[in-house]
Amino acid sequence: RDVGCTGFILLALIFGGVIAPTVAVVAIANGLPNWQAGFLESGTLLPSLFMFPTNKGEVVILQKTFFGLGSTFLSLSYDGFFSGSDDYKGYCIYVCCIIFVAISFGAAVTRLPTYKRTVRELNAIKHM
Repeated sequence: RDVGCTGFILLALIFGGVIAPTVAVVAIANGLPNWQAGFLESGTLLPSLFMFPTNKGEVVILQKTFFGLGSTFLSLSYDGFFSGSDDYKGYCIYVCCIIFVAISFGAAVTRLPTYKRTVRELNAIKHM
C-alpha cells in the first residue's frame, strides 16, 4: 500500500509545483502505483485461490472484475468531484487516501492461508 501511495504523493507534488516535472520523475511517480497494482493483484489472488480450491476459474474472473471496477470507480470519482477544475493535485491526494483505506481494510479482513508443507519438504523430513 505504501508504494502506490508514494507514487500518488509524488504526482501530487509534481502537479503542485514542488517537484520539477522531468521525464524520469514523472515515469517513476507513474510507475510506482502500477508496480503496486501487480503486488496487490498477486497478493490477494493467492489467498482467494486457497480459500476456494474447487472454483479457481470463477475466483480469478471475480478478482479481475473487481480490479476493473476499481479503475472505473476512480475515473467516475474524477468526473464527479474534480472535472470542473484542474485540481490534479487534489485528485492525486484523493486517490492516495482511497488506496490507503481500501488496502488497509482488505489487509484487515483477508484471512491468510495456513502454511502447508509441500511433498518435497515432507520427503526431505522423512529422509533425515
